[in-house]
Amino acid sequence: MAKSAGVGALSKITVSATTRPGAQLFRYFIVGGTAAAVDWSFYWFFVSICGLHYLAAASISFTAATLVNYGLCVKWVFPAGRFKKSLEFSLVFFVSLVGLLFNALFLYILLEFLLMHFMLAKILTTGLVFFWNYFARKKFIFR
Repeated sequence: MAKSAGVGALSKITVSATTRPGAQLFRYFIVGGTAAAVDWSFYWFFVSICGLHYLAAASISFTAATLVNYGLCVKWVFPAGRFKKSLEFSLVFFVSLVGLLFNALFLYILLEFLLMHFMLAKILTTGLVFFWNYFARKKFIFR
């Protein structure tokens, strides 16, 4: 019985969010990596398989990744928002909308002017938008 109590305690330690900034950033990298995998997979699928325009595909994939990111962040990265859940989700949506605009702008520049491969452009864009998402959420929404 003590063994299962230990597993439960370990589960709480590894699953619960943290207030330590270094741990939050580290965890956000993991969450961001998971969301990036969703983003890149959906983006590739919609451009390569479905033939969607890269900006339409980016909008869909970014939205899916944002939902994954939000779900993991509230469970594992940030302990609590400063606001009620409905307002918190609205603020995350707004921050993500700004991130989506950055995403579209960077993709447009990299694809239309620098003639970069669509997946390389998406990967670079994800890296740039990652920092906006983390710092905006940390500063304005979560503790």
